[in-house]
Formats: sequence, structure tokens, C-alpha cells
Amino acid sequence: MASVGVLKMLHVHNTGSSAKSAYDAYKAVDMGDVIGTGGNHVLLAEHLNQRKTVFNVVHEQQVRHLPQEEEDVSRTPTFHFLLGGQMLPAGLDNLAQAGQVNSLCVRWSGSNNLALYSLLKTGKDIEHKPDLVWPNTCTITASAVSSDTSLVALGLVDGSLTVWDKYLGLQRCVKKLKTQASVTYLSFLNPAVLPNKPPSHPPYDTPTSAAVMAGCSDGALFVVRCGHGEEDMEPVTILDSSSTDTERFTTVQVIPAIPQVVLCVRRNGQMLMYDVLKNHVLCEIGLPSTHYLSSPWEPCCTFGADGQMFYAKGSLLDAGEEYVPGSGSSSMFVYQLRSFPTLDSYWRRQSEPRPFITHVPVNKRCDALLRDRLSRQKDRIARMQERWNDLRAEIDVVQRFRDAGQTRQRVKVAFASRS
Repeated sequence: MASVGVLKMLHVHNTGSSAKSAYDAYKAVDMGDVIGTGGNHVLLAEHLNQRKTVFNVVHEQQVRHLPQEEEDVSRTPTFHFLLGGQMLPAGLDNLAQAGQVNSLCVRWSGSNNLALYSLLKTGKDIEHKPDLVWPNTCTITASAVSSDTSLVALGLVDGSLTVWDKYLGLQRCVKKLKTQASVTYLSFLNPAVLPNKPPSHPPYDTPTSAAVMAGCSDGALFVVRCGHGEEDMEPVTILDSSSTDTERFTTVQVIPAIPQVVLCVRRNGQMLMYDVLKNHVLCEIGLPSTHYLSSPWEPCCTFGADGQMFYAKGSLLDAGEEYVPGSGSSSMFVYQLRSFPTLDSYWRRQSEPRPFITHVPVNKRCDALLRDRLSRQKDRIARMQERWNDLRAEIDVVQRFRDAGQTRQRVKVAFASRS
């Protein structure tokens, strides 16, 4: 199968302009109607070098205590494919493009920006500028998208977490985690495990709950609620930060069939299962006494059969002893999670996955509202009749007061005429 180049992306370094004159620099500058990467500007490289030289001379005593800058640092990209949304609406008007990927978001290591590129562009040149740029206050260290790509989560080096509704282009929440360490791991929990408020208006099902699991470089693990009306909820701490490097987690995996339960692998080789909603340890998965978990800082373990099986690679404690005749120094161990008593209640409470966001077309919204109005017709008629009855009673009271006033007036006139 032949490969075809669709898009080529390059990391933009914010250096000085390569223009030879100020006029050439002004010709290449961006229009300013959208947020860009800051690469096209009128500051020449010579000007920036002069400013750097002046700064180093003025602050010579302080600059010498700064760490040496690393040169030629390689930049690695992390990208996520996305479905259509209102921020990049290309293809939304085409029914054939419904449910298909139309864009991707890219972040480069050491960068503050998240760039979004459309995959539906036409043209001979496959190297394009980003269509959208999301700037952040500091370096992005982790990113994740929900299973339906409607939510995008960004973790920053200062321990902050930002969740965006990519479809509508709205910010869901901004949280500062209870740690100063950088965010290194992000994963969305399926809304099926979260309590969902019954829809009141409009009369169609609209998910209101969402949560993202965030891990930090100091070993802390949090669950952050980011649904509608959950902006003020504090993050729930699953694992506290640890000063001991061996107790920090290296891998976090969610069991596909029961997303409420996650597996945390620590650097010391412990494999613990946690209930992230109730915040307690369920059980520990251990290898035979003759083996230990291979490379726990980067373990080889995964789930299979929709979370019913668990596979882990272990190595012999003593390479001179054979665990199984003819076997090598490492073996793959298989666990049937259905046989774990602590997980029985979770297997019985399995629920179908729910979407993170429900975007109902206008025609379906109108139909739902019309059906809801027709279903309440009898109640409206009863309320209208009750209001008419109340109005008649009020009119009768007003009429009686009016008649009483007229009677008093006639009595006064009669007494006045006699006198």
C-alpha cells in the first residue's frame, strides 16, 4: 500500500525576522485577525541579538548564576485526531463527512501553544500554517482528548489543568491542582460512571457530568470534575505526592469495561487497583515469589478482552534458576480479572458508555420541544381554567366593592338632600 503525504508540519521557532529590510518585514507580517504562533513579526534578528547583549551586560552578576542554555534541543510532537466542530467547521455541511476526522491538534515539547490543522485543505503544497492556535500561560506537558474528541484537556508545567469544549469552542474549566509539580498524565473517564442529573430543559438527554484523571510528576493523582455546573468542585486526590521516587506511579491504565477502576504501577513494582470515585485501594496484583515486574519504570502490561484479562511481563529474581523448565529469564503472566472477588460488584454494575456531549441538530430540537409542548397540553388547559376561575372570583370581589361604594355614595347624597 502506497503512502500519500496529506499534511506537513514544522515547529515554529520564535526567532527574529529573516527580512532584509523593515519594508520586507511589514509585507510578511500577519494581518492580526487570528492568534498566531508569533513567528511573523517585524523584529529583525539583529535587533533581538542587540537586546540580548544589552541585557547580559546590565545583569552580568545575575546571569552567571543561570543554568546553561541547551542548544539544538530536539522537539517531539504529540498529536490527536479530531472530529468536526464549530471551531473548524470544514466538512460539517457535508453529510458524507459526518463522523469522520477533519482536523488534528499538535503540541510540541517545550511549547506553550496547541496548534490545530484542518485535513480538508486542497492545494499542491502540503505544508500549511495552523488554522487555530491556543496559547497557554506556560509549557504544555500533557494532553488528552475524549473518546468522541469533543473535549480537549491540557496539563501545564505549573500543575494547572484546562479543559475545552472543542465542538463549541468554550472553556469547560481551569483548575490548579494541589501540587507544584507538572502534569504528566491525562485521561478522560467515561461519563457512565458519574452521577448524571436528569434533564429538565430542553426535553432531550444532555450529559451534564464529565471528569478527567490527572497525574503529576511528584506521584500525585487527581480526578477533576469538568461537567456543566461542576466548575466549583474541588479535585479529588487519589494518590498523594511522594518524596520517595520508588513510590511514584509510572503507568496508569483504565479498565475498559469498568472505567471506575484504574491500575497504577509504581516504580517499586507494585501494581495496585484503585476506585477513583470512592478513593480507595481495591487490591494488589502480585507476581510469583520467583519473579519481579520487568522494568517497572516502563512496565510491559496491558488489559485484554475488554478488561477481563490482564497481562504483565515478569523477570526471574535469580537468572540462574529456571521458573519453568526450558523457559527464559522472563515470562508473561496472565490474570483473569473476573476471578477477583473485589471486582465482582463492579462487573455486575456495568453500564453502556455515554457520550461526553450531545449536540442535537436544530430540527430535532424543534421536534423535541413540539412533542414536549403537546404532551403538556392537558396541564396547560387545566391551568388556564384555574386561572379563569381565579379571575372571575377576583372580578366578583371587585364588583362587590364597587357596589358597596356606590351604595354608600347614594346614602350620603340622600342624607345631604334631607338636611
